[in-house]
Amino acid sequence: MSVRLRRARRALSTRLEQDEAVEPTGPVEALAARQLVQRALADERDGALHRPGTDPRRRWLAVAERLDGAVRAGALGPLWTREEAAAAGAGPGEVRRLVEEGLVVPVPPFLATRSTYAHLATSVAARVAEGPATTASLKSLLGLTRRTAIPLLEALDRDGVTRREGDARVPGGHPAGGR
Repeated sequence: MSVRLRRARRALSTRLEQDEAVEPTGPVEALAARQLVQRALADERDGALHRPGTDPRRRWLAVAERLDGAVRAGALGPLWTREEAAAAGAGPGEVRRLVEEGLVVPVPPFLATRSTYAHLATSVAARVAEGPATTASLKSLLGLTRRTAIPLLEALDRDGVTRREGDARVPGGHPAGGR
């Protein structure tokens, strides 16, 4: 067995002790990862190594909760960019995976955690249930800028929460947060 392979296996094991999931990079790490799995020292799911017996979804839930916490603390707005997520500690790969898991909702060009999106959708649905609402009134209700309100309202239209009629939004026929 090569020294490089032993070092790669040891490095992967060390990284697994520090993180719940590790993605091997390169052919030597891939071979080392297979050996760890064969020896029952790691589990492989979705291209990543996990500590034996752990639930990888728990990791994504924790990252989503960290982003929700950043929104609650005001470190992130309700709608944020990938760059802002990175500054809050969620890298591009994590954000991509959160979207795949349905824990983050795309609101192009922004993103929102599922819980924030559901809250915004519920607020808008309640308001338009009272009667047609303009973009300006919904922007004001949600405390958003026009730059973030327009993409949100378009996403809510897409998801059937609202429907645009002229310059106003009306109920779209789907439950709030229809995701």
